[in-house]
Amino acid sequence: MRTTVTSNYAALLRFYQSVQRSWRKWLSRRSQKAYISWPKFHRLLERHPLPQPVLVHSVLRYAAKR
Repeated sequence: MRTTVTSNYAALLRFYQSVQRSWRKWLSRRSQKAYISWPKFHRLLERHPLPQPVLVHSVLRYAAKR
């Protein structure tokens, strides 16, 4: 069971963006000529998207019930 607290979404988003930067960096390091620009990287992401962070557990929903 995945539990993600609502207030952690900003941290999840930063982690997701960090993964994107790392992926682009390592794709660019494959050879001296293989530098990948951001526009080209975004086209790659359109074809092969990374999974988006998902909120599974909302603290606000449980607070409203009480």
